Amino acid sequence: MNVLMVGSGSIAGFHARAIRELGHSLYSVVGRRAAQVAEFAGETGFSAHGIDLDAALDDPAVDAVVITSPSDFHRRHAESSLGRRLPTLLEIPVATSLRDALAIESAQRVAGVPVMAAHTRRFHPAMQHLRALISDGALTVHQVAQRYGFIRRKNVNWVGYERSWTDNLIWHHGGHAIDAWMWVLGVTEVEISSRLGPPHHHLGIPMDIALALETADGVVGTITLSYNTHQPLDDAIFIGEEDTIHANYATGTLVGKDGVIMDAGMTEVVPHSVITAQDREFFDAISDGRDPDPTIADVLPGLRALQVVQDEYDRRQSS
Repeated sequence: MNVLMVGSGSIAGFHARAIRELGHSLYSVVGRRAAQVAEFAGETGFSAHGIDLDAALDDPAVDAVVITSPSDFHRRHAESSLGRRLPTLLEIPVATSLRDALAIESAQRVAGVPVMAAHTRRFHPAMQHLRALISDGALTVHQVAQRYGFIRRKNVNWVGYERSWTDNLIWHHGGHAIDAWMWVLGVTEVEISSRLGPPHHHLGIPMDIALALETADGVVGTITLSYNTHQPLDDAIFIGEEDTIHANYATGTLVGKDGVIMDAGMTEVVPHSVITAQDREFFDAISDGRDPDPTIADVLPGLRALQVVQDEYDRRQSS
């Protein structure tokens, strides 16, 4: 398939590598800054590049679109792609509001083409193993305490590249965290309350968030999110009836009361194997003429919870 990529930041490079290895064509890439997108195209091997999204989408040779643009552009870019009825892989966060996410889902239903939410953590082997343990009844969970933090004291990404836009702890990494918490447990509804730190003096976003959660069947837990941390955080404790498991998502290691349950040997912040597995699902869904896993609709439960957090933050800022 000929792939058009919208966005040329760091995560776009991971997708480009996976797309090439899966046997598809890096056909064209569009970005906002001509010099930067030209450099990216040269490094990754895209055949064409530019800054005119409409022209790129109107090219009849394009078979699929991968959107990796800044978060606040996702709705606009997804609706533009779906308006041409092009299968679309949309990077997390799907949107930075529930309203925008619902608009994208509506556009997908009208277009009638596969649209996949890039919730990469669903393809993480440790999370998949935990989900299987829980769904099979081997682990009856009482509580889950999850930590997720990145160094974001300056407006740079995880490889030190200075961004021209500001990241969003609620919708970006909050989106990763809440979806993982709910998906591993296999729940689609959660009661949520939040505490958020003050907005950063320069970035203007909350840098620390604490979430308390409860499922309908009584599983309780927390999610701690931070852009202030000096050390990356990516783990969770699953306190169950049969075992207590420490999941180190950064390394793909699960350790229970009797020792190591699994060790996936992860060494990368964004493991290439996980991105590749995710992107393979997208292209397979197109070939099979089916919905990918997950769709936009599949990730809406977590986004509904995040909208509660956003609304609480907005209320506090306006009071």
